Amino acid sequence: MKGQALPYIDTVGVEQLEDGTYKSVTQSGFLELVRPDENGYLLTGLKIVLDPAPNAWPKESFLFLIRFIIRENECEMLVADSKQPITFQANDPKGLHPAFDLIVQSLKNAFAQKPWERGKKQTIGFVNLGETQGK
Repeated sequence: MKGQALPYIDTVGVEQLEDGTYKSVTQSGFLELVRPDENGYLLTGLKIVLDPAPNAWPKESFLFLIRFIIRENECEMLVADSKQPITFQANDPKGLHPAFDLIVQSLKNAFAQKPWERGKKQTIGFVNLGETQGK
């Protein structure tokens, strides 16, 4: 994508594979951004691109699986591989703060490791940490 600006935070579609793992998929519209799973949850992903250094290329991208279900006005959300759901009123944007805190803590944990400790294929959320933008 030479010459094209890339977003640092973006939503992506995800798809569950037969073995229970997830992969990101290119979506062409909103209907492909959110997909249902067999448990009634809706699946989507949040992609965060970080610069390892100023003007660095390629950039590192991290993808987080987000599963959610809305019943009446209550949203139940699972972020990454969390087993504990975050529950909040769907019309309260502050209810998302615990989800963002979970994502930030995952990134802090990843960056606290030495490069040789985390290995090439360790995961955050559902996508390998080794994935880079622009390869």
